[in-house]
Amino acid sequence: MKSLFKLMLFVSAFVLISCGQAKTDESNLTGQQETQQLAEQTATPSAPKKNVSLYIGTLPCADCQGIRVELLLYNDSKKVRYSEQYMGSSDEQIINYEGVFSEFTEDNMNKLKIELTDGNDKVRFFAKTKNNELIPLDKYGNTDNKLLNFSLKQEVIE
Repeated sequence: MKSLFKLMLFVSAFVLISCGQAKTDESNLTGQQETQQLAEQTATPSAPKKNVSLYIGTLPCADCQGIRVELLLYNDSKKVRYSEQYMGSSDEQIINYEGVFSEFTEDNMNKLKIELTDGNDKVRFFAKTKNNELIPLDKYGNTDNKLLNFSLKQEVIE
């Protein structure tokens, strides 16, 4: 009877130790997964920067000092964030839009078509220059002589 009791005690202790060890292995695995996820998250911000382009500049305005424009292009997803600020007006609020963009070549120019989804379905066209600038085009995508002196300059994202 004593040997049966000792055997049961030994088996119970063995089972408890084995379960505790399995739990430790699981927690180590979880810890390793967390470390890997953290490393991926830390590495992720630098990778997309190559796939994001930022353009900033001031465009003409009929009844204000100018329209400050910031254009953020997500090259992989072809999504865009576009913001305008009417400078020198009574209300200098920043208006933010989102949308999609496409690139195409027409009349020996590389062009950019931006379709903003703000309810008004605004469309903007720009021509890309060799100097990494965007020159605004008219609403049909044609060169507008009045806009040739204005451009959005590409900024470096750090």
